Amino acid sequence: RSPLHTMPVVVSDKLAALSCMEFYDAHKKLVEAACGTALAVLHESVIPSWYDELAHWKRSRNDLTFGKRPLNAVVIVCGGSVVTPELLVKWKNDFGL
Repeated sequence: RSPLHTMPVVVSDKLAALSCMEFYDAHKKLVEAACGTALAVLHESVIPSWYDELAHWKRSRNDLTFGKRPLNAVVIVCGGSVVTPELLVKWKNDFGL
């Protein structure tokens, strides 16, 4: 059995859009909402529950190293060929961000 663990996470459209905006602000790269969904896992409102669930999983497997090393996450960032800065503004207005 692999020592790696994957965990499904559900995020709202609003959080996906916010993640797209934050990624654009930080990196000046446009990404589509599907990518924003993946980026949303890194958002502070998602990480605590994700981290707690991972901690529980590791404790249940008697992994005593939890807490001694950082939690790593890999997010694959795809392009945003249909996203424009104007669309980000529309999402901001639509979601009240």
